[in-house]
Amino acid sequence: MPRNPSSEAKLFLQQGLQLSQAGAYEDAIISFDRSLQIYSYWHEPWYSKGIALYELGRYAEAVTSFNRAIDLKPDYPEALNNQGMALFNVGSYEAAIVSYDKAIKLRPAFHQAWHNRGNALDKSGCYEAALKSYEKALELEPDYSKSWYNRGIMLGKLGRFEERSPVTTKRLSSGPITLMPGTTEPIFSTGSGATRTHWKAIAVCY
Repeated sequence: MPRNPSSEAKLFLQQGLQLSQAGAYEDAIISFDRSLQIYSYWHEPWYSKGIALYELGRYAEAVTSFNRAIDLKPDYPEALNNQGMALFNVGSYEAAIVSYDKAIKLRPAFHQAWHNRGNALDKSGCYEAALKSYEKALELEPDYSKSWYNRGIMLGKLGRFEERSPVTTKRLSSGPITLMPGTTEPIFSTGSGATRTHWKAIAVCY
């Protein structure tokens, strides 16, 4: 077995990456498979194949590819995060949380993994823990609109309608907020912490 991928294997990987960037995921998978046929012990084609499968909605197959990438490179936070996302989409929420926890252990400032962890905790009914994950994501990336939005949802699920976040209030008072058409109705009761968080999510996007 060669110790490193050959130039031909690298060429097929690059071809696959270019096809993926163009949205040609089926063709990209063919290129990744050709790379792996030449050298199957390389984590990058397995990881990239997993992303292409995920984009096609083939989540169970994506899990398999991410598993293989992680087997070959255990200290791979991106693969662990994406493994978690694929597991989430097949309904394996507890397994997804394990993947996110591993990604976060390797990269504590990985705000997307914190956010995704919150999603899996929400689906598991762990609303308080989910809220904490979203708040950690926002601590790391204050303008991450998805976490602001989901934080608002969690406040509502927890019945904490009147809670005000100093960070949210500060952000909201920093300037005018433009609402998109169809977004004039709050998710929860007017003036709630949940509603304010929802408005913040829209403000960040637009």
